Amino acid sequence: MKDGSPRFADRSDGTVRDNETGLVWARDANVSEIRDPWDGLTWDEANALVAEMNVGKRPNMGCIAWRLPDAPELQKLVAAFFRPRWVYAAQAASIDANQIAEIRTLTEPFQNFTETAYWSASQAARVPSPGNDGTASESADGASALYALAVDTSGTIFPLAKTEKKRVWPVCGATAAPERSCSSLLPECPPRRRS
Repeated sequence: MKDGSPRFADRSDGTVRDNETGLVWARDANVSEIRDPWDGLTWDEANALVAEMNVGKRPNMGCIAWRLPDAPELQKLVAAFFRPRWVYAAQAASIDANQIAEIRTLTEPFQNFTETAYWSASQAARVPSPGNDGTASESADGASALYALAVDTSGTIFPLAKTEKKRVWPVCGATAAPERSCSSLLPECPPRRRS
């Protein structure tokens, strides 16, 4: 961050706080324990998994307000720490050995992060038509939307049929809007556990 403090704080309870947005994320980017790198859950299965976390049927790290992030939240998270391996190779080729040590690790402090796409909570009424700006129109009636937005590790947001399979990376609590940011003062956000 601009003040020199770390962007992410590992809360030692299975969650990571993003100090820039105030959001609390699952430290494990594979909470659904998917073994095949190209497999995942449908959008409805992803929402069911989050609901199970909230009622204690799955590990919930002390939070009962897990949700799928909206597409911009997930995009901002991935952009904050992830750089594809080819970017590191290009950077390393163009800098001297002393600077190589300054290149950040791929996924710290998160674990089980995979170069793939993750579901967001954002729904789309249709796939974008050729010639528009590449984004799908948001559905006014979420129940009737056939598509949801996914975010890949390059930060690209794209619509997919909800029957497609993608990974799940839940966020705990309210949105990152300043008046509703996830803090220990909100009942849906887990208090930080003391070691």
